[in-house]
Amino acid sequence: MPKLTIHKLGEAIFFRCTGRIGFGECHVLRHAVFSHPHIAIAVLDMAEVTSIDASGLGLLVELRNWASTNRIQLKLLNLSPRVANLLAVTI
Repeated sequence: MPKLTIHKLGEAIFFRCTGRIGFGECHVLRHAVFSHPHIAIAVLDMAEVTSIDASGLGLLVELRNWASTNRIQLKLLNLSPRVANLLAVTI
């Protein structure tokens, strides 16, 4: 089960993810982000993410589309090289 810490800093909300983002666990991050629809910037800090599967990757794409639709800046911090490469290929 992933752990999520949320901090507000000005117009941005930081979501610090710890653990695995994958099938059966994505709902934690999805619910946290979607429950803040009136923010200007959503920052996902992925420094402590241990693994991500296809469901987690799909969630990141879903969050990107949601942010774009709602005119929210979505920023991903501290991606592992593997996840950054997967996103580059997917998006």
